[in-house]
Amino acid sequence: MNASLRETLAALSIDPGRAPEIWRTNWDKAMAACPGGRAEPVFLSDDYLARTIALLKLSGGQTRAICDTVRLINASEAMRRLIWIWFYSQFEGDMSNQFCDTENWPVPPALPDPLRGVFRAVIAVGAIPSMRRFYAEKGVPEEIFLDTLTDVGINMDEYFETHGHFGLGAFHFDWMQFHFKGRMFKLGRLQFMHAKYGGKYGGDAKLYQNRATGEYRIIGAAENIEAAQKPEWELLLQKNDPILEVHIPRGGGLTPGECRSSYEYARAFYRKYFPELRFKGFTCGSWLMSPALKTLLPPTSNIIKFQNEYIILNLLDSEDYFEYVFGGSMKARPAADLPEDTSLRRAVKKHLLAGGHIYGAEGVML
Repeated sequence: MNASLRETLAALSIDPGRAPEIWRTNWDKAMAACPGGRAEPVFLSDDYLARTIALLKLSGGQTRAICDTVRLINASEAMRRLIWIWFYSQFEGDMSNQFCDTENWPVPPALPDPLRGVFRAVIAVGAIPSMRRFYAEKGVPEEIFLDTLTDVGINMDEYFETHGHFGLGAFHFDWMQFHFKGRMFKLGRLQFMHAKYGGKYGGDAKLYQNRATGEYRIIGAAENIEAAQKPEWELLLQKNDPILEVHIPRGGGLTPGECRSSYEYARAFYRKYFPELRFKGFTCGSWLMSPALKTLLPPTSNIIKFQNEYIILNLLDSEDYFEYVFGGSMKARPAADLPEDTSLRRAVKKHLLAGGHIYGAEGVML
């Protein structure tokens, strides 16, 4: 390990064994890229923070958390070096155009606990210029850039709901890489990302349609597909086919009109700005797609109307719904104590008290 990296980690009481390999390979190049040989990232300057926080429209609490954390980072050369290697390894080095798993990357234990989670948020704020350059190169409008960036504040709010103070968790920080690196776009009410079917959820179900009747048939990889191989059955979707993943950010309604506009927007957007990226349809994996919701909500519910646009391909075993419906962790809140201030919360609480569960699901709209 580079002596300078080892020295930096020791100064921050970080076990050298926790340093990811990408830090070791990037350290010399990262430090050489520091202005004047000192780790003084521009995103730690007062001027940069003021302009960027205004751009993101962060709340007063979010702003104070970021500024307090930056103040502590700026007071320590070792912390500045650490945040620089975090940033450089993702946005300046060889991984600048690829997803980089940072879940196990260490943050400075010297930061007070309420601010430790803000460390990642500071790096997220620093990534915005590279995101803006990508948008400019592609000619993507400023309004899409700003709409896509609203996820920073939304994810910091979600962190607050779970931890009681602002920050950005490892999952949400890594998720935001898709935004910063030009993979995820907010187009109207919904977000879209070009991907390969089966990549995110590991699904390998194949979707067929009967040419004569229009009937759909879903067949898993382990099932007998002899029937679907008959001439009257057309294969519509299989693993690794190009699709657009649909994601539903918090905030706003989910009316059929809003969703329809987003789908149309996405078709036009990819045709104009990414004509090389073809796709067979839209897929959505979410608790909002759970078949259980059809027994809990009326047919007039916008959630049910959203579901009905999709063909359900497989179930997803997760408890994501709890955080989005009630906030926080399921383990920390007994079902009997959950709020009932909305029709959705009342229905889900009743379902949980009766011993029910809500599985997510993945669907496709061709």
